[in-house]
Amino acid sequence: MKKIIVLLYAILLCGLSANAQTSMSFTDSLKIYEGTWKYENTQTKEILIVKLTQFTDHSKSDVRYGYFGTYSYSKNSSEIINSHGIKIPLNYLTAYYSVPLEVASKMPIALYCMDCAAKLDLGFYDLTYKKFEGGGYVQLLSTKAGDEKLLWYPQNSEGVRAYVTGEPEEPEGFSVPVNVVMTKVH
Repeated sequence: MKKIIVLLYAILLCGLSANAQTSMSFTDSLKIYEGTWKYENTQTKEILIVKLTQFTDHSKSDVRYGYFGTYSYSKNSSEIINSHGIKIPLNYLTAYYSVPLEVASKMPIALYCMDCAAKLDLGFYDLTYKKFEGGGYVQLLSTKAGDEKLLWYPQNSEGVRAYVTGEPEEPEGFSVPVNVVMTKVH
């Protein structure tokens, strides 16, 4: 009986040791998001490129981590949209809560994190459809150096939509691919 307990204890220690070697800290996993991500579908000839810049806000009692981003999308070798020319004002990268609405509204992508680095809330302004949706997320699928993978999953926000009579209705869905795996560009 003692041998079985010792064996189980050894297996438990080995498992904990292996887990400790493969896990990474909260802030290290957050650093992976920053940079350029690419989705390419050779069959549909689509390319989606997302560029993310990290911010850390210390202006409240808690620390809020997040990213501002831009994107480009092309299909059949034709560029549909490219927002990479939008400049992210660096003075707001440490004080998100003080970002003026006219600056924040120009950011097509905003990712937010309070306590979970593996999955971030996604706010996406679809520049082609001219609509903002805050119901999606991005999720790290692989953190292996040189082979980082990210799930890009914008979703429509829940809730009641108000439409103005005579105005065109908001298009359904998005003008870019959704629920796709992106690879980090090195």
